[in-house]
Order: sequence, then structure tokens, then C-alpha cells
Amino acid sequence: MNAFHGLWNKEWKMTQVYHFILISLSILVIALSYWGLADDGLEFVLIPTGFLMILHMFYLPGYLLYSFAREGRMLHAWLHSPQSIHQLTLVKFLNGLLFSILSLMIVSGFIYWIISEIQQLQGYMSDIGKMLLWMNFHSVLTAIYFGVFLYLLWSLRHFLNKIMGGWSWLITLVSFVLFPILLGWFQSSNLYVLLTKWGYMGVEMPTIENKLESIQMAEASMAMGVHAGTYLFHILLTLLMYFLASYILDRKVEV
Repeated sequence: MNAFHGLWNKEWKMTQVYHFILISLSILVIALSYWGLADDGLEFVLIPTGFLMILHMFYLPGYLLYSFAREGRMLHAWLHSPQSIHQLTLVKFLNGLLFSILSLMIVSGFIYWIISEIQQLQGYMSDIGKMLLWMNFHSVLTAIYFGVFLYLLWSLRHFLNKIMGGWSWLITLVSFVLFPILLGWFQSSNLYVLLTKWGYMGVEMPTIENKLESIQMAEASMAMGVHAGTYLFHILLTLLMYFLASYILDRKVEV
């Protein structure tokens, strides 16, 4: 516990500027959006703040790049730490995740408040709350997924650097482009459908659906859902990337 506390303090001192800048920018965007657009209609405030909420899926990946870049300056000291590679890396993920969720809560809370002040939407707040929670949950999952992918690329780059020198950047860049292409190809296959399209889980929004029906859009559905198989596939893929990256960094990168 003392070792983890020490790693956490080190991580905080090294990266607090990142958190301060990004959370301050979020608050600034919120303030400028409200002061600049509220007089034209509160719905206009939702445009920049909604975009800001979407951008939060890049908070954690950006943080990891920043943190790993700082460690890369003295990689030998970091990798020769008495702590395990999992302790060294998980403290980074936890730190970035904690503050990304904090920033996301600030933005989402403001958006929810703005929507609650729009008279035409006040009858749908329970469903809108569900929608925001659903979006935030998957934004965090996407951030973790992308963050682990970048961790794998960072480890791969340092491994290739001792073999190929400056060319390691090119191979890393090719991997960055090629992996999503191959994953997209696999996700369009029948095998992927067979593996993932089971265990449907949905969140219904009855007040919004009733409104759609009242304006003769009876076939419209506002249910949001995903299959449990899809979750399982991407969780396993994320774990595979994480353990592969940790293995490369711990066993194959010599400093």
C-alpha cells in the first residue's frame, strides 16, 4: 500500500499540470458557451458543450501519452523500479481515469442543468439522464480501449527502437493505421457476428418514445442497447493488448 501511495504521489506531481490545464479549459468552454450563447437560446449552449463532452473520450489517451512521454526521458530508471510493471502502469491508468471522469461529470452536470432549463424538454429529464449516463459510460470505455491501444504502440515503439532505430516510428505509425483497418474488417465478418451478437442489453426511454408516438412516429424507438458479446469481445481484446504491451515493456525493452 505504501508503494502504491508513493507511485501515486509521483504520478500526481509529474502530471498535475495536464489535469489542471484540461479541466480549466473545460470550465472555460462552459463559461464562454453560456455567456456567449444563452441569450440566443439555451439550446445553442448544448452545441459546444455537447462537443466538449464527446472530446472527453480523448482525455485519458492524451494523458497516457503525456505521462509515458515524461517517463521516456528516464526510461531506465522507471523500468528498473522495484515495483512490478503492472503497478507502474495501472497507477497511470487510474490517475488519468479518475480526473477524466471528474472533468466529464462537470461537463455532463452542466449539460443536464441546461436541458432542465429548456421548457420543452422538462418532461423528459429522466430519459435524458439515462441517455447522458449511457453516453458517459461508453465514452469512458472507449477512452480505456484507446488508451490501452496507445500503451501497446508506445511499448512496441521502444522495443523496435533498439532494433530499427529511427525507423521504429514508421512501423509504429503503420501499426496505428493498420490495426483499426484489420479490426474493422473482422467486425464486418460473419464470425464476429456469431461471436458477439448475443445477450442484448438495452436502456429504454419511454417518455421520449411516447412523444414520438404522439406525433405519429410510432415505429421510432429511442432504446439504446448493446450486446453482452460485444462487451466481452472488446474487454478480452483490451486485456490482450494490455498484457502484451506490459510483456514487451517488461521483458523485451532493454535500457
